[in-house]
Amino acid sequence: MLNQLIEFEGIFGTAFILLSGFAFVKWKSSRYNRQQEKQETLIEKYASDSSQPTAICLEISASEFASLEVGQFIEQNQIVQLINSASDILCTTVEEADRLAVDIDKFQNHSPNSQLNFFIRRKCFIRIDIPNGGEIMGKKNKYVITRDMPVGAKGKIKKLGRLRSLNGLESFNRI
Repeated sequence: MLNQLIEFEGIFGTAFILLSGFAFVKWKSSRYNRQQEKQETLIEKYASDSSQPTAICLEISASEFASLEVGQFIEQNQIVQLINSASDILCTTVEEADRLAVDIDKFQNHSPNSQLNFFIRRKCFIRIDIPNGGEIMGKKNKYVITRDMPVGAKGKIKKLGRLRSLNGLESFNRI
């Protein structure tokens, strides 16, 4: 009788763990699907309007933007270079980018002796707003983004800093 009770507890415990795991995976995938649907809705809404302001959010190494500062305007060739260096990318509306909960340490200055040298190998976040980038909104491939970027596009750096954690990057496209 005792052996049957122990065996029953083992079976019940295993079943509980399996069901809990299944429920977690189901919850996580539905959350991801909701984010994807929301992103696709935004793409459909704004993709036809090339004058729509677009935010390009990138995860790159700190060494890639040693000379950049928040508020600085950058040319198309610099934007393309940053996109090509990125490991994660998101092209979305400015409003959606404002809602991203990316946790960063903002750099105060970028002199050769600054804290940037300490973070050279760390992952960092940069957000570039392009006033007429509607054509690239929702694109997920570096080549397609750089190909469809408006000719002569200029962007303004809105956020720049070292990532404290990877939270907030769930909606980014891993490249």
